[in-house]
Amino acid sequence: MSSVWFVTGAGRGFGIDIAKQALAAGHSVVATGRNPDAVLQAIGAHQDLLPVALDITDPQAALTASGAARARIEPCRCRSRSATEHALLAESGRVHVGGA
Repeated sequence: MSSVWFVTGAGRGFGIDIAKQALAAGHSVVATGRNPDAVLQAIGAHQDLLPVALDITDPQAALTASGAARARIEPCRCRSRSATEHALLAESGRVHVGGA
């Protein structure tokens, strides 16, 4: 069963390798980076690849990236903020999500 991988920092280093391996295994990949053109160039075109702009320190960029991914990959299952959005917002360091 294939799944959707949301890879941050997919324009360099381990992000490239992780995205390529996930695609090779038959999964869909939302590959994020500050420059989606650089992400696409680093990974290569693929029908299951969605390069998305994301600066992980910007909460609005996190919401935009997650929204773009959901619109393309799971439009029928979107009712509220996704776990991906919560995780990205928490990672940005500007929004506390969850427990104490």
